[in-house]
Amino acid sequence: MNRTHTFRIAAVFSAILVLVPSLGAVESKVWVEFENGKRLFREKEFGQALNAFRSAATERRTMFEAASRALSAAMDSPQARRAEGSILALVEEYAKEIFLSSELERINEQAGSSLRKKIDLLRQRRLTDRFRGFLDALYLTLDYRTFDELGDSLADLQKAAAALAMYPEAEFWMGRVFEAEGELRLAEIQYSRAWDMREAYEVADDRFTPLYALADLYRTRGDFLRMEEQYLQILRQDTTVSDPKNEYLRNAMLNTLTRDGFDKFMSLYRTETDFSVRALDALGSFWYENGRQAKAVLYLGLAVNRVLTKAIDAVRSEEPSYAYAALPELLARIAGRRDLEEYARNAELYRLLFTLADALYANGARTPARDLWRVLAAAPGAGIWGAKSEGQLRSPVVKVPVLP
Repeated sequence: MNRTHTFRIAAVFSAILVLVPSLGAVESKVWVEFENGKRLFREKEFGQALNAFRSAATERRTMFEAASRALSAAMDSPQARRAEGSILALVEEYAKEIFLSSELERINEQAGSSLRKKIDLLRQRRLTDRFRGFLDALYLTLDYRTFDELGDSLADLQKAAAALAMYPEAEFWMGRVFEAEGELRLAEIQYSRAWDMREAYEVADDRFTPLYALADLYRTRGDFLRMEEQYLQILRQDTTVSDPKNEYLRNAMLNTLTRDGFDKFMSLYRTETDFSVRALDALGSFWYENGRQAKAVLYLGLAVNRVLTKAIDAVRSEEPSYAYAALPELLARIAGRRDLEEYARNAELYRLLFTLADALYANGARTPARDLWRVLAAAPGAGIWGAKSEGQLRSPVVKVPVLP
């Protein structure tokens, strides 16, 4: 090996050594900058908030680009070839070259089943530059992805580190700043960027936040076709709604709602996907208001079903034997518990039930619709929707369905 090549290799490891040990400090700075940006946004200091979000995004990129370099260096080794794509095997391959088998056994005993604890114990010892860089990058990635998500795959670890160099949460909040300042085109660009980076979201369901923001933006503009497309894009990820294999289930749900009524529907079906409830509500309500009631019934029914399913789960957390029997009884329980009452208010449960009843009536399901109006008219927490239900019982006024 010539001196120039030796120098280049040394320079690479020197750069990794400089960057990787500081990853924890950079991570802390990223979080502080991001939270500071949200605080400044709430205080309407939009210029400073934008700078904070940009700084957080830059620091996050620096942090994970350094981690990716460390992983690449570790992967370019005989140990990685022997590990055959396994994260755990690579840790063992590096460790067994440094530690006596008895010392490695003690480390494994102390760590138990915790990979993070094992990494901590290993990093307290003298390690080769490659091994330390690999452990630091792995530890950092595990702050954002579980080991199960990585699947003990070195390739998936590298993909995760590369994806996490993006910071969609910060990009989304930059969009909120632009929208607050009236820069709607810039906000649209930022929300789209955040959606394009969706694989890097720390909480999987949060990846739909940019689509909801875009839908709201298009609604404000009056661009309802593009608004619909954002909601439909969300619902494409909801297998109950979009999977062709569930068409029979969807038809059965719709038939039960329109033929047998709401209580039978709730007794037979439970759907628990949270991320799409707002899309189901928004599209169902929009379609109803625009005369497309036939499409609205199922979406509104699913939205109500999911809101009530969470309420039922909350009741069961205190009463494990609880079983849904009838809507009036469940609404009484919701009204009697402050947490459930607040949840129902935030989910706009009573408006949803009222709109569902209207859509049912418009589709010829008169008895199920009247049953829902009667329940709402008597429900203690229904408020204005109870009063509206009383009016509908006296003289129903609903949109006329659009005939195919």
